[in-house]
Amino acid sequence: MTWLLGHWRLGLIVLAVVVAVLLGGKLWGRVAGWWTGIAAVRQEDQATLQEIRDTKEQLATSQGAILEMSKRIGVLTQEAIQAKARAVEAEGRAQRWAVEASQLRDRVTALEAARRAQAAPRTAVEAAAALRALGYAAEASP
Repeated sequence: MTWLLGHWRLGLIVLAVVVAVLLGGKLWGRVAGWWTGIAAVRQEDQATLQEIRDTKEQLATSQGAILEMSKRIGVLTQEAIQAKARAVEAEGRAQRWAVEASQLRDRVTALEAARRAQAAPRTAVEAAAALRALGYAAEASP
């Protein structure tokens, strides 16, 4: 015991080493816990970053599809405008043709009336001649 009392400094060193080992174990446990926590956070960050990359990729794909659809809508709109212009043009042509047809019908009717008018005197002359022939035939018969 006197030996220990005489070497109190050595005892303090041994005590300090024991305390350091005990505290060091706890400290290393904490450091290991922190390290594990940091690694878990890093893993979560990597997963989040991957999700962000995937979302950006999906967004780019969606934007491409939207752009493509927008172009297609523009083309279809232009085609619809052109079709409408063609329809208006065709309607105008149809109206012009209807007017021309009406005018042609009027001309045909006038020509038909003129032909009838020209044919009427000839028919009247022929009828008079036939009546005269019948009259002469009636006078000549007993």
